Amino acid sequence: MQRPITGTQLDVGATRSDGTGANRETGAIEQQTVLSVHYPREEFQALRFDGIDPSDSMRRFVHNKDFKRGEGLRPVAPLVI
Repeated sequence: MQRPITGTQLDVGATRSDGTGANRETGAIEQQTVLSVHYPREEFQALRFDGIDPSDSMRRFVHNKDFKRGEGLRPVAPLVI
């Protein structure tokens, strides 16, 4: 169960990117997580977004990502805080 955040700032952030895609085993269309990232707040805020490669910047953070050339992003397990 998630609790609401009230009146505090978090030192750690989490982002998850979901999409729909075909399950490779069954062919059924499902909601799938394709990127899950945990990041220290200060380090994230220090990024200069106009001068980075988003994919390369993920190396700085704990993340789950599976990218294959010719296939794109594949489903991954979401990280849990």
